[in-house]
Amino acid sequence: MYQFGPCVCEAGNQTSEEVDRKRHAVMAELREIHQLQLEGKWDAETWNRFGKGKLHNGVAAEKVHEEIAS
Repeated sequence: MYQFGPCVCEAGNQTSEEVDRKRHAVMAELREIHQLQLEGKWDAETWNRFGKGKLHNGVAAEKVHEEIAS
């Protein structure tokens, strides 16, 4: 058997309860993000709170590109 990455091994060692708990946590986070999007409150700072400091949101990426360009 080939191992493609550490997450394959890690996922195999989780119980179904752990997987369900993580899935529910992600779904709750996505619902909250969706609500923020509907309210027009979704921006780079909001994403940083969810993304643990990683910039993946389009607004955030745009700000980073503007900073790099200047």
